[in-house]
Amino acid sequence: MNDQEQLPVVIGGMVLDIDAIPSVPSNPRTTTPGKVNYALGGVARNVAECMSKLGAKPYMISAVGLDMAGNMLLDQWKSAQLCTEDDAGSVYSGVSSGHQCYNLLELIML
Repeated sequence: MNDQEQLPVVIGGMVLDIDAIPSVPSNPRTTTPGKVNYALGGVARNVAECMSKLGAKPYMISAVGLDMAGNMLLDQWKSAQLCTEDDAGSVYSGVSSGHQCYNLLELIML
């Protein structure tokens, strides 16, 4: 082991929990007014956040979408002054569709 500071690594989910509550009884095939609440979640994200509050700077490895939910999660992560990049300054991401997964499975099965 060297003298460099060892950083904890947390691998797992970062998710946005969405809780929609209607303000009137809902009817099928109609618009229903109500309230939507968002909560940052995912067990690994929660653990990493708690570690950071205790003074650690965890390195989080997770899949995060390039959408509203992903942006909310990354914005919170950055506001907590936690790393969203590797040492080279890169943010790694990947996008998968069902069609791409099917193509990959076809290649594997050959």
